[in-house]
Amino acid sequence: TFGGVYLSTNQGTSFSRQSNSPNIVESCCGGFNGTNQSNYDLAIGVSHSNRLNVVTGGIRACRSTTGGITWSNASGDNCNAESQSTGFVHADVHDVEYNPLNGHVYLGSDGGLVKSTNDGIDWTNLSDGIATSQAYHMAGSLLDIDHMMIGLQDNGCKRRDANTNVWDSTIGGDGFDCIYDWDSSTSGYATSNSKIYRFEDNGDTNTEITGDSNQFFTRVTCAIDDPAVVLAGLND
Repeated sequence: TFGGVYLSTNQGTSFSRQSNSPNIVESCCGGFNGTNQSNYDLAIGVSHSNRLNVVTGGIRACRSTTGGITWSNASGDNCNAESQSTGFVHADVHDVEYNPLNGHVYLGSDGGLVKSTNDGIDWTNLSDGIATSQAYHMAGSLLDIDHMMIGLQDNGCKRRDANTNVWDSTIGGDGFDCIYDWDSSTSGYATSNSKIYRFEDNGDTNTEITGDSNQFFTRVTCAIDDPAVVLAGLND
């Protein structure tokens, strides 16, 4: 349960609640579905030049120009309908820091680093060229050495279909396990966020073949003599 944002003006001796709605740490862009994972991602930053400007991080980013009394979504591309901000902010924001020298604010998330020069209205990606993804599992085709797929923590499943260092996104969320059919260089199975997917055309086409399972990180493989026989590791 989201308890709210609190302010102290006496060095922490006492606090007063500024707001408890919307839920700025939850998954819904509008802040009204009541869910959150603040045990995993929770951050707040305050401008050094204007204490009324506050940026927070949870599953999404939010911003306030009233010292936390009112809030607006600041996640840009993730929440276009609910946000006045621009630029992509990856889900799961773990840190918010203002630079005291120039007022720029930085967000560190599961997807890398972004910067805003206007208190969260516009965001610029700073992660290009930084290889920081956490890889869970990797698979390669037995028929084509260049065809590979990888499952990444909160960065989905990505594929490579040529002798290159370019990897293209195929499935979003928390990409986990993946395997190619033994007799194919372009089709197989992958898992993400408790779901199992069938991919074709090296990930250009993905079909969910199960609903949510009871195992967030699901292992998957297929029979060597029949790719249609799929085995998955789940909780009892």
